[in-house]
Amino acid sequence: MEWNPKDVKVIINGLKATGFAEDSIISASQNTEKFTVKVGAGGQKNIEINPDDTATISLSLKQNSPMNRVLLGLHKTATAFSMSVIDLNSGASQIVATDCYVNLADNEKGRELGDREWSIIALGYEEL
Repeated sequence: MEWNPKDVKVIINGLKATGFAEDSIISASQNTEKFTVKVGAGGQKNIEINPDDTATISLSLKQNSPMNRVLLGLHKTATAFSMSVIDLNSGASQIVATDCYVNLADNEKGRELGDREWSIIALGYEEL
């Protein structure tokens, strides 16, 4: 199966993100495990279902990406936004994140074009 990073689309607040870093586009993980097992002293097993559907999403952009300005504006105004990730490589799998807030990315200047990694907190997260 082929892999083409151009087939991964990231949409933030209705805008298509561009200017991704070289090695990573996006990574997402739920903040807690959905299921845990508890075993009683007598060996009885119980499954606990955690209702937490929050997640942390890391978005890696080149320093000159126009999306940096968008994310900086969302950070400064503490504005909630939604985002989605569509991966056409894997049969159009999708990530949907709602009620998102972005933390300020590190900002490094140097001889070469650097990267900025944005940490986004999603209060609602689902993989479809």
